[in-house]
Amino acid sequence: GMIRFVGQVPGDAAARLDALSEEWGAAYHPLIQLPAQALESIERRAAERSGRAQPDFAGMMVVDLPGADAGELEAFGEALQGFAFVERAYIEVTTPPPPGDIAPTTSDYTAYQDLYIEDDSGIDAPYAWDLGFTGEGLIVADVEYGWNPDHEEFNDTDAYLEAGQTIPAWVFDNNWDAHGTAVWGEMGASDGTYGVTGASYDVQLGGYPEWTDTSGSRRAAAILSAVSDLSSGNFILLEMQITGPGGGYGPAELSPNVWDATRTAVDAGMVVVSAAGNGGQNLDSAPYEDYRSWGDSGAIIVGAGSPDNRRDRLSYSTYGTRVDVQGIGFNVTTTGYGYLDEVNGDKNQRYTASFSGTSSSSPIVTSAGILIQDLVIALTGKPLESEEIRELLIETGRAQGSGTEIGPRPDVGAAFQVVIDDNPISITSEVVSEAVEGVPVVFYTDIEAGAMEVTVEWRDAAGEPLEPDNIVFPDNGTYEVEVTVSDDLERTASQTLSVEVANLPPTLVVDVSTTVLNEGDSFEGVADAVDVPADNVDIFWSLDGVQVGTGENVQLSVIDDGAYSLTVRAADQDGGEATESLTLTVENVPPSIDGIDITAETERVAGSFTASVSDPGDDTVFIGWDFGDGEAGEGETVTHTYAAAGSYTVTVTASDEDGGISIREQVIDIAATPDEGGGSVGCAVASPARSVWGLALLVLVGLRRRR
Repeated sequence: GMIRFVGQVPGDAAARLDALSEEWGAAYHPLIQLPAQALESIERRAAERSGRAQPDFAGMMVVDLPGADAGELEAFGEALQGFAFVERAYIEVTTPPPPGDIAPTTSDYTAYQDLYIEDDSGIDAPYAWDLGFTGEGLIVADVEYGWNPDHEEFNDTDAYLEAGQTIPAWVFDNNWDAHGTAVWGEMGASDGTYGVTGASYDVQLGGYPEWTDTSGSRRAAAILSAVSDLSSGNFILLEMQITGPGGGYGPAELSPNVWDATRTAVDAGMVVVSAAGNGGQNLDSAPYEDYRSWGDSGAIIVGAGSPDNRRDRLSYSTYGTRVDVQGIGFNVTTTGYGYLDEVNGDKNQRYTASFSGTSSSSPIVTSAGILIQDLVIALTGKPLESEEIRELLIETGRAQGSGTEIGPRPDVGAAFQVVIDDNPISITSEVVSEAVEGVPVVFYTDIEAGAMEVTVEWRDAAGEPLEPDNIVFPDNGTYEVEVTVSDDLERTASQTLSVEVANLPPTLVVDVSTTVLNEGDSFEGVADAVDVPADNVDIFWSLDGVQVGTGENVQLSVIDDGAYSLTVRAADQDGGEATESLTLTVENVPPSIDGIDITAETERVAGSFTASVSDPGDDTVFIGWDFGDGEAGEGETVTHTYAAAGSYTVTVTASDEDGGISIREQVIDIAATPDEGGGSVGCAVASPARSVWGLALLVLVGLRRRR
């Protein structure tokens, strides 16, 4: 049961509802299992668009009464409706069966249909079904007196009747609507578990009455109306016959206006199928000479054959060279009439196992054409013309047995194979990216398979599968790749591609400790070279074009100032190279005066002056002396004589050719020469030395050293 609340439940009423629910063992849960916010959004949107107040979905509840029968449900519902806050309480079947069979259940009669559906005596429709072709997307307009669109077999279809036309009551009084119902059932009865199944069960069924209250007889008009409604490639079935000049029934196109309408329909792209008629007429005989002179209407004319694999002409079937193909004209099981079953006396559940004539033959052939057209559209994107369908049915059909000419019986499997063979898959592939080792190669593949879904497989020369979006070749060279395309129709196409894969040079990243250093400083560098695993990579370090190291790491010293070009080169065995260059700036470092050795102690006695000097660079060092008495000297070791005793500041200057200067001073004391009668000798006392950078100096010419 269902209830719908209005607003909030008052406290006292809630207590009474709880008591009632406890008495009955009732439980409640929301009918709409969506978040409240979502429900509010839906209601608001609907109200804004329609301008109407919307129901409160959150107030709709399901009432569970375990084990209650229909009477108890009704009694509890009446009790609920006694509450003011309950807007409505009603009983609803919460798990209705899907649309289809009208109760009571109809038996399954599909086994009876083997006569015209299976491949022994019939058209082999399951061959198409198994491949997924059931007529979906196509329409067949049946032109005759009437139909019963309310039959249970059409509940799941989009069957329709021509708009604006009223079928006369006498059609139903004469049970002629059963004829159209039987025709519809052969083609488009639903594929269910009851009743029958149409040979092209997903086709859309249309009914175009040949006689209406408003227009009377309107065969040509009905045909043209169908043409107006349908697009090219769809079907018009003429379930009509007419008395011919030979005195018996023949095809409806014996009437000139029907012939003209048929020809126009075919010219407009319709596939027209027509019953040959049940008058046993010979269309090649003299009375039909005038008819033959009109030429070919383009329609597929269908005779009636025996319901077995002999496929003999049945005696009543009209025949002749103009009759193209045959269907089964006797004991066809389908919808309508009720000779097989009329479940519960219901007109909408009538079935027959004795539908006969060229009327029963024509829907069988029409279904074969529909299945073929379904395939053709899937493979080519455009439908076949009526004459093309006719030619294919004749070419691939099973030959007629005895009797005068009514043509072969369609063989859907054979026709499918011809269509499939005539429309192979085509594939064109090419490499559209630069093919280099270690990098996914992009292929462009143009596949023409119509609307069919295809499977694409890539394999290497050894037959091993490749991932199409990640085909990577490990090393440079020539490779073969095969691409194969297939579909559910067992169509395949393959192409072998030869791929020239180029070498990929290594990538190189260089990291150095510094790019600015002093003369003699230690320099360190690290190089990271990346290449495909198949390649070995060697690394070379060069300074101003002279190799100074190999491998990932290098350590060296630069002994002279200046700007140097450091080049790192990574090379693989296939000729691929990567280089990185940078500039090292080496700053000049001035010479260092490490010590001064002076032997001068007494006036008028020559002394030796020696300076210990070092330089970290590859520099020429000049040494100058200022003896503190106005005299100067040059060189690492010089001699000098002081003319008088006293205290003197000796200054040593060391400079290189790059402008680096160091200065060091030392104070010495020169003693007076002792008298003959005695005296003392003065002692030299050294004073602390000092270094000065960048001090201007006298021109020095003494050469210290050069490496």
